[in-house]
Amino acid sequence: MASDGIYRKTEKGRTEIATRANKLGLRERTMLIMVDDKTSRSGLLAKNSHPTSEGILNHLLADGYIEFAGGS
Repeated sequence: MASDGIYRKTEKGRTEIATRANKLGLRERTMLIMVDDKTSRSGLLAKNSHPTSEGILNHLLADGYIEFAGGS
C-alpha cells in the first residue's frame, strides 16, 4: 500500500463526501476530500503532515473509499 502513485475516489468515496453515510472522522474526511486524481501519495502526505496521515490514507484505500489510479 505504500506505492507513490495517484489515487482517485471510488463511488463509495464520492457517496461518503455527499452524504456522510459512514460518518468518517474529520481527519479521514479531510484526506478523502484531498484525493483529486492528480496528487501523488507523497503529495497528499505532504499537504496533510499529521502523524496519522499515512495510516488514514491506507485505511481509505483498504476500506474502498479510494483506489489506485496509476503512477509510479
